[in-house]
Amino acid sequence: MPGTKLVIASVMALVSLTSARAAEDLSSFGEPVVTNESVHADEQSSGPANKIWPRHVCAEIQRVEKIVSLNARPTDRGMTRIGLLMLEERHCGIDVGKKIAADQAVLGDEQRKARRDYEENIAAAQRAASQPPEPIIVQVPQATQTPGLPDPPPTVNCFTNRLGGGMSTTTCR
Repeated sequence: MPGTKLVIASVMALVSLTSARAAEDLSSFGEPVVTNESVHADEQSSGPANKIWPRHVCAEIQRVEKIVSLNARPTDRGMTRIGLLMLEERHCGIDVGKKIAADQAVLGDEQRKARRDYEENIAAAQRAASQPPEPIIVQVPQATQTPGLPDPPPTVNCFTNRLGGGMSTTTCR
């Protein structure tokens, strides 16, 4: 099948052109990264070295982290900025230990408060379950009869039978 070989050859040519474009100069996207010299020797041997990012990138990360911190509730702050703090620590060389410790302290306080509220609710539910239930009293209004009225007449049932020709008969009991 000569057509199949032609298709395969054209696909291979497109792949090689795409690979050449992917290898173009990427310097327009920013300064090249520099390896961090303060990485421990055991970390250098076990995985890729941490890279220090350019200052303007680190400044932008810090700016976004401040915005996120200002707009978040204290209990949500730790979850919303943890990724940014990790970037600051790993790629900008900034010590964020105090910020993470403060976020963890707030979360710990909220967790203790939630646990205390839960235990109080469980204790209240157990107290309520141990008490005998109070009876439910329903008051139904009673019909009052006036003494001077006679008893109502008995119910009368009437049945109508069609006789045909527009005629019918009715029987009541």
